[in-house]
Amino acid sequence: MFSPAAERNKRSIHDVLSPALPASGVLLELACGALQHACYIAPYHPNIIWQPTDINPQALAHGAGIDRPGNVLQPVHLDVLAQPWPVAQADIIYSANLLHISPSEVPAALFRGAQRLQVSEVFIYGPFIVDGDPTTESNLRFDESLRARNSDWGIRQLNDVQTTGAYFRYQLAKVTPMPAHNLLLQFTSIAQVAH
Repeated sequence: MFSPAAERNKRSIHDVLSPALPASGVLLELACGALQHACYIAPYHPNIIWQPTDINPQALAHGAGIDRPGNVLQPVHLDVLAQPWPVAQADIIYSANLLHISPSEVPAALFRGAQRLQVSEVFIYGPFIVDGDPTTESNLRFDESLRARNSDWGIRQLNDVQTTGAYFRYQLAKVTPMPAHNLLLQFTSIAQVAH
């Protein structure tokens, strides 16, 4: 279950994500994998309850069997496309490396779930294609390999994700370039902005 990529990027994600998190609340992580991000970042935020979720039974079994920080709950099964989600409350959604290895309907399902839970902030990490910027050769090769494995996978267009978020009343508030040609996107609920 251990992910070398998650181990490499956990510190840089923490450096960007942590200052943007509220003092307290419930953070719902989608596609938590081996809990490497949760176990690294959560201790810095003792008043945030971190609820990991994944669709993969191996990830759930792994997460249930490891020592977790006190504010990281046992991971639960969650299929982003199966709604409503089995979660009663969340203030923040965080997801890393989900959109490019999931069906094209997942971005809409993610924001739909966020809207139903009245989540205030959505953070999405991963590779994106940005209009007007040359896509790196490594991302082009990665995109081709993803589509060869599953025709419904692939690196998403940032504009498409932004448009989908806006449809569900989430405004793209910040785009932070990250190592290895990734981005960390921060979406804010327009309903929250209005208050």
